[in-house]
Amino acid sequence: MVREAEINRGTDQRRRELVEARNQADTLAYAAEKRLSEWDGRVGIEDRRALEQLIAQVRETAKGEDIT
Repeated sequence: MVREAEINRGTDQRRRELVEARNQADTLAYAAEKRLSEWDGRVGIEDRRALEQLIAQVRETAKGEDIT
């Protein structure tokens, strides 16, 4: 059992880092959406669309397997 734990340590670490990165991306996307809704009327339509696209990109990228 200890041997299996040693063998899987790298995989477990990678999974943990991936989950943490996804959580951070989700938190940042949520915060950006919240701020954008708070600033409704103060942000131009073009800027709003650009920000919404960036938020969508963050969410889509977070679905992947790349941590960076």
